[in-house]
Amino acid sequence: MYRLTTWRPKFTARFGLYRLAAALLVCTGYSSPLGAETAPSPGDWTYSIMAYGWGPGIEGNFGLRNTNSDVDVSFSDILEDLQMGAMGQGEARKGKWSILVDGLYMKLEDKQTLLRGRGRASVEFEQTMIEGFVGYRVIDDQVSGEGGAQPLSIDLMAGGRWNHVEGKLGAEVVLLGLGTGFQRRKSVDWLDPVIGARVRLGLTDQFSLAGWADVGGFGVGADSTWQLAGWVDYDFQNSWHMVGGYRHLNVDYEEGSGSTRFALDADYSGPFVGVRYRF
Repeated sequence: MYRLTTWRPKFTARFGLYRLAAALLVCTGYSSPLGAETAPSPGDWTYSIMAYGWGPGIEGNFGLRNTNSDVDVSFSDILEDLQMGAMGQGEARKGKWSILVDGLYMKLEDKQTLLRGRGRASVEFEQTMIEGFVGYRVIDDQVSGEGGAQPLSIDLMAGGRWNHVEGKLGAEVVLLGLGTGFQRRKSVDWLDPVIGARVRLGLTDQFSLAGWADVGGFGVGADSTWQLAGWVDYDFQNSWHMVGGYRHLNVDYEEGSGSTRFALDADYSGPFVGVRYRF
C-alpha cells in the first residue's frame, strides 16, 4: 500500500523516488567500455562497434529537494517502467593508441493509484550519457599457459563522462471533493573526469578474459565514482564477437541545497551482455 506523508511522498515497496534513482544507471549512465578491446594494428586504423545491455540491481539512497528515499530495487522492477532505451559503443585503434566513445539514452515512466483510488502518483525520468576515452597500450606480450603462449594486453585509459538527467515527481489526492497535490521537476548535468585500465588475457583462439577498472569524479563532477567489471569474449572468427560478464559501479553525486538539492549515493551490480562487430 502506498502512503503520502504531509504531501511529501515517501512511496513504499515498488514505486517512488527509488525508481528515479534506479533509473540513473540501469543499462545506462556510467557505461564502461565493456568488450571493446581490439588487437592493435601497426599501421592501419581498426574499428569496432557494439550494442549491449546491462541489468543491475541497485542499493543506496536518493535525495530530491528535502525528500530522501532508500534505494533497494531489482532490475525486473525497473524494466516494467522502461519506455525507451538505446545504447551503443564504438572504438578506433591504431597501433598502441585507441579512441573509445560510448552513448546511451533511456526514458522511464510509472503511474500508480493511491488511497484506494482517491489519488495518483507519477514518476517520469530521462537520461542521456556520453563518455569518451583515449587509451594507450602499455603491455602487449605473451604469458606461458597450459596450452602454450597466451596473449596479454593492458591499456591505460583517460577521459570523461557527461550525464544529463531530467526527473519529475508528482502526486494528486482528492478528499471530500477537494483536491491537493504537488509536482517537482529537476534537471541536472555533470561531467566526471575518469582514469582507468583495461586488461585482456587470451585463453584460446576464440575465448579470452577481460577486465576494466576506473575511478573518477574527484569532486569535479561527482564527489567520487568507481567501477569494476569482468567479462568473457567469444570470437566467432568472422568479425563478430559476443561478450558477457558482470559489473559493479558506485557513484556519489550531490549538488545544491534546499529547493535545488539533488543527491545520489548508490551501488549498481549486475550482469551484462553484448554483440560486437570488428572491421
